[in-house]
Amino acid sequence: MDIRSAMPFLVFGSLVGTPALAARGSEIAVLGVHVEGQSDDAARENAERLVHALEKAGSMVPVPPGELRARLAGREPLVIEGAFLGSGRDRLEEGRRLYDRAELEAAIPVLGEAADALTAGLAISPDTKDLVDALVLLGLSHLFSGDGDGASRVLERVAILDPVRELDPVNYPPKAIEFFTEVRQRVLDARRAELFVEMPGDAALFVDDKPSLSTVIELPPGVHHVFVEGADGRRASERIALEEGAQERLKIHMQTASLAKAGSTPVARAEQTERLYASLGRHAATGLLLVAGETPDRAVALQLYEPRTGNFSKTVTAEAGGDPIGSLVDLVPVLAEYVGEQGTLRADRVSSRTVALDVAANPLLASMLLDPEAVVETVTVTRETPWFVWAGVAAVAAGGAATAALLLTREAGGSTDDGQKTSGVIVVGPMPD
Repeated sequence: MDIRSAMPFLVFGSLVGTPALAARGSEIAVLGVHVEGQSDDAARENAERLVHALEKAGSMVPVPPGELRARLAGREPLVIEGAFLGSGRDRLEEGRRLYDRAELEAAIPVLGEAADALTAGLAISPDTKDLVDALVLLGLSHLFSGDGDGASRVLERVAILDPVRELDPVNYPPKAIEFFTEVRQRVLDARRAELFVEMPGDAALFVDDKPSLSTVIELPPGVHHVFVEGADGRRASERIALEEGAQERLKIHMQTASLAKAGSTPVARAEQTERLYASLGRHAATGLLLVAGETPDRAVALQLYEPRTGNFSKTVTAEAGGDPIGSLVDLVPVLAEYVGEQGTLRADRVSSRTVALDVAANPLLASMLLDPEAVVETVTVTRETPWFVWAGVAAVAAGGAATAALLLTREAGGSTDDGQKTSGVIVVGPMPD
């Protein structure tokens, strides 16, 4: 592959708003459909039906799931965290500002909401850092409001989740440090419980965000979060309450990979849909994203999301009938009219509402984000290759939690003089065995 064709992928792939990509504003990402009961094969076929319908409509250029998988390579963890931890992190930052201004009565409910949202996020990511931060601020807000019992209950959770956590004297006053140290010591002095985890042998185990090579773990009494991730992207999470000195056995059942448990109300589902597609939009490098699926009232709906503006379109709906995908396909020509001549969302078709979909009912998208494949590109470069191409490799690595590497080898019989061609392999995503 010529290096010039690799450069947009390496350096400019996520800069949707740049002039270089403005002409591609009519590209639309097809990320599968949110319909219950799809097999993996059916999910792929359903996405293909929508791709064909969009091609026939003509006003948008569909980007199929296979190409999107390559565009998202290395950024899958960022998409997941943005979608399912973002609301908790937003509330945490709001609560932190209120705490810093000593508006404790206002900070307590906001930090409580942050802790609840971040706790729910542990079902999709084992990361407890933000949760612990929220609990520290919530506990201290209770303490400085005169509620010592409330402070003790919250800060015990901190010591249980992170037994080595300490409050540094630079950021916290002596009263806070003394109180937390006493709470933490009570937790550490309690007789530990023993947890036996039964799980598939090829899966990775995390307990309270800490990886464990052993399936027998000693833990302080209290509520703990167990997270298991299979090699195929399937995930399972459990919360377990351990009594002092108890011995408990936990059997993990690996379910079909899904992004998250769907919200229990239409409002909660709409919020999940909004955050998921907003997070996808930051990394998919397309002008539009197609939002498609079945609603809680058994209708089907199509909607557009435009990352450049952060706007969703109005929704087009129909009865699901016996063929929900066919009903969605029939709606595509109507949705195509929502796109203007410049390939952007028409101003008179913008909506403040997001369709309520089941984020757990899209196996194609779940596979794309939870079971990423390595993307390997072989390029020919010279010693004079511009610095920003090499910087692009570093940007890919920095932009996602996956591995990125550029492996260079000299051509046989070549020299190291300027202009010498060199073969390179760019690996984005999980490194191959």
